[in-house]
Amino acid sequence: MKVLVIFLDYLRHDFTKQSLKSIADAGYPFDLITIDKFGIATATNDGFDFAKKNGYDAIVYAANDIQLPDNWLAHMVHYAQTIPNTGMCGIHCVESLGNQIEMNGLMIHPTNCAFANILIPMKVIEHIGYMNEDHDPYGMQDSDYALRLNNSGYINYYIPNLTQQHIGHDVGNGTEYRKMKDEGLSVVAPKWEFWANYYAQNGYSIQDRNIFKTKNMITGNFNYKNIPIQQHAEIKTPFCELLKSIKPKQILEIGTASGGLTLMLRDTLNELGLNDTIIRSYDVEQKHFLNQHIQQGLEVIIKNVFNSEYTELIELDEINSFINREGATVVLCDGGNKISEFKMLSGLLKPGDVIMAHDYCANEYTFNADFKNKIWNWLEIQDSDIEEAVEKNKLKPFMATDFANVVWVCKIK
Repeated sequence: MKVLVIFLDYLRHDFTKQSLKSIADAGYPFDLITIDKFGIATATNDGFDFAKKNGYDAIVYAANDIQLPDNWLAHMVHYAQTIPNTGMCGIHCVESLGNQIEMNGLMIHPTNCAFANILIPMKVIEHIGYMNEDHDPYGMQDSDYALRLNNSGYINYYIPNLTQQHIGHDVGNGTEYRKMKDEGLSVVAPKWEFWANYYAQNGYSIQDRNIFKTKNMITGNFNYKNIPIQQHAEIKTPFCELLKSIKPKQILEIGTASGGLTLMLRDTLNELGLNDTIIRSYDVEQKHFLNQHIQQGLEVIIKNVFNSEYTELIELDEINSFINREGATVVLCDGGNKISEFKMLSGLLKPGDVIMAHDYCANEYTFNADFKNKIWNWLEIQDSDIEEAVEKNKLKPFMATDFANVVWVCKIK
């Protein structure tokens, strides 16, 4: 087995010499390339391409702050050759070890994802493709790849009775490396959700690295003041125009999510001189992201205002009283059942109020033809779902095209 070690040596080099010394004591021949490049997946993918062009049978991607045990590669090669459906072959470093099982006469610790320095056969890489560069510079690159391996029939495991040490686990407060890690970790959840859904719909093999770059056009998430916002990247522009036009006295939001949109709306109102406008946002879970940003005119209430079946607005008096305060109200339906939210809340509007719902497209045909895998990948409400409520409550389109382009429906009474 011809093995290439891809040594990732970006930004911080404190432990490079120590790591390379332990790599050298491999007990098995290998070639090594050093890649000093921003982004774990991007650097590793460059190594994948090099390995493909030069006829290697397996790669090991290795970090510059890991110390390996003696004869580490001899063990990895033996296991990978003995277990044909090897995905990730690793040596334990972090997380707890599960029970051992026997496979082809060898004992292994199966795991969802093998962390730190791992071996992957090239036949697996040729099948599964590239690591996900959208998680760069720091995030769920290894877990993402492991998910795709697990769902493609491969097994990830640790070799028993061996340990590698993460000698660079302390990255220091206030350092550029610490800042990079913190920024990456702040968007882990929405990115993971997006790609898990993408793979489930489109398959687990990614043979074109551009998929990870063009995905940013499908703006399922981004950050606003380091808070995840699960919206299209151009969402602020139409909202700014709406708020400037309507000048609402209050905004009711169902579904705070991570709170990015809530905070962006508060800031936009302040920028427009609408400091007295109240935003009240409801969610069923505590939103820790928003804690440091709670301010005058921004209320986050942890409560389900609907019953569990979404057939009744159980906090009718509270919600009706808020909507029917003096001045225009904007109602945002972005919770767990947007159709039911729209139907029930649209009946409470007074003339001049606006109601909106997220994850919208006019119909399923338009969504599949023009939006899916191009602009947005979620469809939870369409015109046919709400046409009766629109007619009954005398709602008219408002900024319809502007908001449809960022997957919101917008109606005014």
